[in-house]
Amino acid sequence: MMPLPGVAVIRDAVHWQTLWQRFETFSWRDDGTLIHTAAPPIDFRHYQLVAAALGNLSGCLNQFWWIQSIRTTADSIVVEVQGPEDGQITCAMEIQPVDVVRIPQTTKRIVFRSTTPRLAVPDSAPWWNAPNWAVWDSLDPDRREVFLTAWARDPTTRPADLVEVARRGGGDWTIARILLERPEVLRSSAALVGLVRAPNEDGQTARHLLLANYGVDLAEDAATTPTVLRVLIDGLGEDTVFGAAARALLANATVRGAQDLLREVIIRTDKYPAVFREACRLYLARWPAWERVPDAKGNLTTSWANSTPCPDLPPFPH
Repeated sequence: MMPLPGVAVIRDAVHWQTLWQRFETFSWRDDGTLIHTAAPPIDFRHYQLVAAALGNLSGCLNQFWWIQSIRTTADSIVVEVQGPEDGQITCAMEIQPVDVVRIPQTTKRIVFRSTTPRLAVPDSAPWWNAPNWAVWDSLDPDRREVFLTAWARDPTTRPADLVEVARRGGGDWTIARILLERPEVLRSSAALVGLVRAPNEDGQTARHLLLANYGVDLAEDAATTPTVLRVLIDGLGEDTVFGAAARALLANATVRGAQDLLREVIIRTDKYPAVFREACRLYLARWPAWERVPDAKGNLTTSWANSTPCPDLPPFPH
C-alpha cells in the first residue's frame, strides 16, 4: 500500500528492504500480532528497480501497472508512466498501488515521463524520508499518519524517534500494536506513556507494562509530571499486582499535594486497602468531603455532592 505518490530508482538492498518493511500490506494473526513477509530477493549486483506510485484510485485489487514501458536510448533509460483511462477502473474500493519493475544495472541516466494527457509525473518519492519532526508538523494530517505508521514499522527507526511516534500517534490502534511488538518500545517508559491512549486492549497493555516495569521508579521520581502520575494512578484499578506502585504513588509529594490526584488514588485503590485508607485520611485532613455542585455555567448551586468514596465521611453539611 503506497499512499505517497512518487517515482524512484532503487539501486541497493538497503533501500529495497526499507521500502518493503515500511509499506508492505498489513496482515494480522488471530492473536493480533503482525505478520511480516519477506521482500522479493533482488540481485543488485546485476539489477536495479524503477518504481512509480501516483496516489489513490479505485479497483478490485491493489494492483495497477503505472509503468507502461521502458525504453533505452543512447544516453538514457526512459520509464514511461501511464494513468488509468476512462472506464478502466470500475470498482468502488480505494487502492494505493505501487508499480516496481526490475531492470539491468546501468550507469545511464533514468528519467520518468508521462504518456497520459494531463497526468504529471510526481516528484522523487519521499518513501525513505527519515523522521524530521519540524517537517512532520508542517504536513497535512493524512501524510502525518502515513509517516508515523511507516516509521513505527521501520526496524532502523531510532528509539528517540519511536518515542515521538508513540507520543504523536499512540492513540491509533494500528500504530500502538506495531510499537508494542518492538523491544525498544517495551524498554522505554516514555514510549509506553504515549501508548496508554490506544483503545481497548492495546492501551490496557501499555498501562500494565508501564506500571509493572516503571511504576515505582516513576512514582519515586520528583520530576515525573502530573500527567504521567495520573496515567499511573488510572492503571491501579486494572489489577491487584501493583501494590508497590500504589504505595509509591501515595508517597509522591505531587500526588499528596494535589486534590484531584489524591482523589483519583482513592477511587482507584479499592484493591489496596491500606493505601485506600491512608489516602482517605490525607484527603479528609485537607479538603472537604462534600462540595457544592456547579451548574452548566460553572456557578455553584445549593446542591452538595460527595466526590470521595471514603468510609465514615463527615456528615452532610447543612
